[in-house]
Amino acid sequence: SARVTELDGKRLAYVHVWSYAGEEVQATLEELLLDGELADADALVLDLRDGLGGANPDALTLFALDVPELEWRARDGSVQRMTSAWRKPVVLLIDEHTTSGKEILARAFQRAARGPIVGARSAGAVVGGSAFLLGDGSLLYLAVRDLTVDGERLEGVGVAPDVPVEFAREAGGADEPLARALAELCARL
Repeated sequence: SARVTELDGKRLAYVHVWSYAGEEVQATLEELLLDGELADADALVLDLRDGLGGANPDALTLFALDVPELEWRARDGSVQRMTSAWRKPVVLLIDEHTTSGKEILARAFQRAARGPIVGARSAGAVVGGSAFLLGDGSLLYLAVRDLTVDGERLEGVGVAPDVPVEFAREAGGADEPLARALAELCARL
């Protein structure tokens, strides 16, 4: 899910990553933000709520401010730019259904102070597991590996948002965390 919203004269990009599993998710996000329909937006809300985890921690390089932007000038005066990172303001949205690799990415984003995280504390479900098919056809998912992020254990703890906003999941109700994330972006522009 990706779109651009106009708010207070600013173009705000919104991307909801339902599942971060697989390299193609990151490649699609990079294409949208660096060369695609969202590239000319002024800021971004990256929504990690719900869905599946799977994010690789190196996905954060897409938002690194220290990645150089390259520019080539040809003899005819034409200019080509190569951008490999989103340098504009970004806000992450998380909630109690944000799990696994998305939590790891959110914590790394927070530690890098790249932008605020808005929403509710993440699930705290980051241990590695394996699936086992049982004789009766049911599936057992068993935790087999513990995980820490730079020595910090997120399992059972989760990631606390910088801007806590609870979301009442009522049919037709307003998405208060998203509204707050958009307001945070406008305040940063």
